[in-house]
Amino acid sequence: MSIQRIFPIEEALNHSRGTEFNEVAAGTGSGATATKAAAAGVRHKIQRVHGHTDKDSLLQLKDGSTVIWETAIDVDVDGKEIAFDLSNCPVIGTAGNAVSAVLASSTTDCYISIGGYSDKSI
Repeated sequence: MSIQRIFPIEEALNHSRGTEFNEVAAGTGSGATATKAAAAGVRHKIQRVHGHTDKDSLLQLKDGSTVIWETAIDVDVDGKEIAFDLSNCPVIGTAGNAVSAVLASSTTDCYISIGGYSDKSI
């Protein structure tokens, strides 16, 4: 007879998703890059991107050095705040690679953050 373990809801989600992460970077006149460091056999899944910028900019999500998602930020149309919820379709990096959010430019003030979870690659 096997033992069945029943997880409370939050514990079950963390057990199935992996370890949560949040990386933040502040910048000035040259943009900002928030990076979740590489780990052997671990892949990172980005679920949310948040930040602000004071200048039109390009926002890229990278898997190592490869751009895997990008969008243009127009502060006159979009405003200065940046917020993307990718939880229904996370951006998934390659096992063993770092993932990062790169905000290409700002005038004097910006920041960017990425959050999601990391798990061992199967």
